[in-house]
Amino acid sequence: MKAKRVYDLPTRVFHWLFATLFVVAFTISNTVDDESLVFSYHMIAGLTLCFLVAWRLVWGIIGTTHARFSGEDLEEVHELLANGFLVIVLLHLAGIVLHTSKHRDPIWKSMVNGEKQHVPDDSAPVKARRISGVFFLALTIAFAGY
Repeated sequence: MKAKRVYDLPTRVFHWLFATLFVVAFTISNTVDDESLVFSYHMIAGLTLCFLVAWRLVWGIIGTTHARFSGEDLEEVHELLANGFLVIVLLHLAGIVLHTSKHRDPIWKSMVNGEKQHVPDDSAPVKARRISGVFFLALTIAFAGY
């Protein structure tokens, strides 16, 4: 049986660039002080990884047959992202509780009324931007209702 090409060049380039840049970013972050000029390459690698992921998502929709995401792939990714988001939310809530108890600063209130205690005197207060907030809320409701 003759071998057939199933992975196109863009998919293979993505694969090897992603693997290489991940190793580079990981290695730099674990071996170089973050004040070093070399650490900027860690940041460049990370930004490039973000670009690669965005590109791969597009290629997963418009690419060749074996590069495209299947319905099963999308379900697995959805479940993984939902579980990951749940972990992030729980960590966020734990951080609020820890911050509030350690600093005696009820930081959660700032997301309710917009005000925060223990702000340096030289910090200027921000405008409420009520019209922008109402517009954003209306836009979200319109999107969700569509």
